[in-house]
Amino acid sequence: MVGTPNHGIYGWLIGGLCDEAHPGQECFDMQHDSQFIISLNSGDETPGNINYLTIAGDCSDNPDNDGVVRVSSVSLNGAINKEVIGEKIPFKPTFHGDLVDPSKVPEVYNYVVDFLSL
Repeated sequence: MVGTPNHGIYGWLIGGLCDEAHPGQECFDMQHDSQFIISLNSGDETPGNINYLTIAGDCSDNPDNDGVVRVSSVSLNGAINKEVIGEKIPFKPTFHGDLVDPSKVPEVYNYVVDFLSL
């Protein structure tokens, strides 16, 4: 999982993002203290005989998050949790969207390749 808000979203995202960019209850369900997120995380965060990998972005302009998702929200107990340090790309609003682009953040790609070779 790359930049996945496993433990929910916080702050301005709930009002700004959910109202404008992603209207609908499903966005509000991603709030860190929603019943959906509480239920989702109430049991084993990494069930089954499966290897899990999470990769969080930590943006120098927004410490402890990628401009959208907090590092602490991405990590799962029982997973291999990685963090990529980066910086906001000029003229783009967040580092979050760049995490899945190997030309911009090759560390993510390398973590995935390494994980698949386990």
